[in-house]
Amino acid sequence: MRAYIWISLALVPLCFSATGWKAASGIAVTDPAVTHDRNKSVRLEPAPDGGAGRVEMPAIPLIPGRRYEIKAWVRTNNVEVRDSGRSPIAIGAALSMASMPFDMHSVSIAGTRDWTPLSFAFTATASKDNIVLSVGAGGSFRGQAWFSDVHLEESKSAPAWPSKAGLQSYGPAYRYPEGGWIYVHIEGEPYPRGYQHGHLLAHEIETYLDRCAANLGSKDRKTTWDWARTQANALFLRGFDREILEEMKGIADGAAAAGAKYDGRTIDLYDIVAANTTTELGLLRAAMPMTPTGLETLHLEPPSYGANKPDVPVTSRCSAFCATGKATRDGKMVIGHITMWPLTLAEQTNIMLDVQPSTGHRVLMQSYPGGIQSGTDWYQNDLGVVLTETTIRQSPFNIEGTPVAYRARKSIQYGDSIDKVVEY
Repeated sequence: MRAYIWISLALVPLCFSATGWKAASGIAVTDPAVTHDRNKSVRLEPAPDGGAGRVEMPAIPLIPGRRYEIKAWVRTNNVEVRDSGRSPIAIGAALSMASMPFDMHSVSIAGTRDWTPLSFAFTATASKDNIVLSVGAGGSFRGQAWFSDVHLEESKSAPAWPSKAGLQSYGPAYRYPEGGWIYVHIEGEPYPRGYQHGHLLAHEIETYLDRCAANLGSKDRKTTWDWARTQANALFLRGFDREILEEMKGIADGAAAAGAKYDGRTIDLYDIVAANTTTELGLLRAAMPMTPTGLETLHLEPPSYGANKPDVPVTSRCSAFCATGKATRDGKMVIGHITMWPLTLAEQTNIMLDVQPSTGHRVLMQSYPGGIQSGTDWYQNDLGVVLTETTIRQSPFNIEGTPVAYRARKSIQYGDSIDKVVEY
C-alpha cells in the first residue's frame, strides 16, 4: 500500500509569498505553454547575476523515520553547469529536500532532454520539510529546466535494497549506492581484498587522488603530488606492516587493472600510501618546528633585548566524546565526533567500507576511495568495539613512529578490548 501526497502545478498557482512556493535563487515562473500530461510546469532559469536556480515548495508534514520518495518529470533545454572552483561539484536539474545535505539528491540531468522521470528516496528526519527543485546547485548554470507532476509518496514497507541495477559485484566483493553513500564490502587475504577495493572504486580513487593533490597544493597539482609520493615513500611507507602494505598494493593493482590513472600514468602503490598519509603530509610543516633539533639541552636563551615570539593559536580541531554507565540515562554507550577537515577531501568520505579480513575482526568504517583507515575517525568491529579520536596540540614528528592510518586500522581490526585498542 502507498499513500500519495500530490503537489500539482496544474491545481496550485505558483506563488512566491511567504506561504507559497518561492524562488530561493534564479528565476522561476509557471509556463502554461510547456505541459506534461496537460499539467502546467514551472520553468527555472538563471538570474542575471548567475548562480544556481532553486525553488522551495511549501513545507509538508512528514513522519520522522519513515521512507518517502519524491517523483517528478523534468525537461531541459541547453542546460550547462559550471563549478565554482571548490566543493561541492555543481549538478544539473535535480530533486532534493531542504533538510538534506548538498550531496543528497536525485540523479541530475543537463543538456537538452525531453520529459524525463526523476525520483529521490529518503528517510524523513524532520516533522516538516520542503521539496526542492534545483538546477546548477553547487555552482551556476545556463539554459532552462521545467518541472511538472511533482509529488511525494510514502512507502508503507521497507524498500528492497540494494536493487539489481545498483549492485556491482567483483568476486566476493560488491558495492551499491544508498542516499549519497557508497557501501563497499571486501573480504579475504590482504592482497585480494585490496584488489577488490581498487577494482570496485577505480574511478573514485582517481578523483580522490586529485583532491589530495589539491588539498596539499592546488596551484600545481602534478608537482605537488609527485612530491607527496616521494615524501610518503621516504617517511611513511615502511611504517605500515606487511598485511596493510599488501592490502594497499592490492588497491593500487586493482584500480590500475580497472583503468585508473592519474596525470596520464597508471596508479601505483605510492599513490595509495600518499592518499592514506595525506593528514601527516599536511601536518609536517607544523610538526617540524615542534621537533627537537638537539640544541635544546644547551638552554640557549634570547638576550634581554630580544622579542618573545608569540605562541601560535590553535584554531579548528576535531572533537570527540564517549559516555556509558552512570554517565548516560539508560546506562548504554553514547559516542560522538566532529571532523574538522577541508571539504575538498571530506566530500569523498562517503564510502561505508565493510572489511571482512581473513584474520582479526570484521570492521565497518566511514572511509574514502583507496582508504585502509577511516580518515573521519568512525570505526566499529564485529565484537562491538567502537573507535573514534580527537585532536591535541601539535606534537613533534617522530621519524621512528608509525602512521596514524596504520595504528587506527590495526587497533580496530585486532583490538578485542579497550586495553588492546589503546595498546595498538
